[in-house]
Amino acid sequence: VLRPFWPSPEYDSLLTGLQQECTQRRWNLELIHYQTWSDLDLTRIINEHQGIISIGHPAAFADGQEDHLLKLRYPFISLMNRPETAPFAGVEGDDVALGRMAVSTLRKLGHRRIAVFLNEPSSVSVDRRLRGWRTAMQKAGETNLDELIIDCSVESG
Repeated sequence: VLRPFWPSPEYDSLLTGLQQECTQRRWNLELIHYQTWSDLDLTRIINEHQGIISIGHPAAFADGQEDHLLKLRYPFISLMNRPETAPFAGVEGDDVALGRMAVSTLRKLGHRRIAVFLNEPSSVSVDRRLRGWRTAMQKAGETNLDELIIDCSVESG
């Protein structure tokens, strides 16, 4: 399992669930942290493991990495943040719908001006949730949305 080396409650909960499932099935799992995707020695990882599960996904592979994975038909699964053009399997929720659902739930409880706290580095999933929030807020007639985005996120890496 490849996991970015920065604080992320969401990544931690995914990893915990994955570890519990693998323990029940008596599967071995090696966790590899990285600061940047280019830090990874994918050749070594491919030679020593039967597949890769990536929590998160790189913005771009280093030169030749993607071609190498495709040529080998190597199992590569991205659990989050899979770009729409990635040629690999991925498991992800509808992040845009999650953003809309959050606004809908809070509005039903009587809230009107709903802020967003960003606590993760910018990613595909975070950006999609923000898009869902923004769409729902605009549909509800709210304006000046940028002042409701509170960025507490850490820098990638």
